[in-house]
Amino acid sequence: MPTKHAKIDDYVTRSFRDVADEDYIAARALYRAGLDLQFLWSALQAIEKYLKAILLYHRATTKGLRHDLSTALNRVRGIKDLAFEVPRDATKFIERLSGQGINRYFEHPINTDGLGLLELDKAVWHLRKYCRPVPTDVKAPISGRLAENLDNPSEARNALVWKNLCFGRYKKIKFSRRIKWANPSNFIFPEIFPDLNKIIQLSKPVQEYFLCLLKRNQ
Repeated sequence: MPTKHAKIDDYVTRSFRDVADEDYIAARALYRAGLDLQFLWSALQAIEKYLKAILLYHRATTKGLRHDLSTALNRVRGIKDLAFEVPRDATKFIERLSGQGINRYFEHPINTDGLGLLELDKAVWHLRKYCRPVPTDVKAPISGRLAENLDNPSEARNALVWKNLCFGRYKKIKFSRRIKWANPSNFIFPEIFPDLNKIIQLSKPVQEYFLCLLKRNQ
C-alpha cells in the first residue's frame, strides 16, 4: 500500500508533470503550424506546470501563482536544499514568456523576439530534470509522457522530435527563425477602450495602461 507521501507525488506527476509534457508537445506542434499566439500560450502552460511540479514535489505551495512564471521561478529558487541551476538565457526566456504567453486573447502587442522554439526546448530541458519526487534515485531527465512519446511512433512523437536538439537526438539541425510583431485593435484605436471595457474582462495590466492613457489625455 503506497504511503500518503507517495500518493501525493503520484498526483503531482500525473496532474502537473505529465500534463506539462503534453503542453510542451502541443506547443511544438503549434509552432510548426505557424500559430505563434497559440504556441506562446501552450509554452507558458508547459513551463508553468513544470515549475509548479517542482514546487509541489518539495511540498512548497503554488497558491497565488496563477500564470506568473517569474514569481514561480523565484519560489523554486527559494527551495531549501535544491541545487537549482538554469542558464541565464533560459531564465530570460521564462520571464519574457510570462508576459507574452498570457496574451491568449491578443489584447496587448505581441513580440516573439527571443521566444522561439529553440528557447523553449532549452528551458524545458533544464526544468524537466527537477520534476521528480524527493528523494529519488531516478537520474535520467527523460521519463513520463516524453519518454512514452519518444518510444512510440505517433503524430505526438513527430511534433516532439522535429528539429529538437534537446529531446530529438539530433547533433545539429537547420533552423530558420521567425519573429512576429503585431498590435491588437485596442492599441491601434485606443479610443475604443471604454466601450470594450464595458463588455470584455480585460486583464488588469491592459486596463491600467488605458486608464492611465485616458487620464493623461483629459
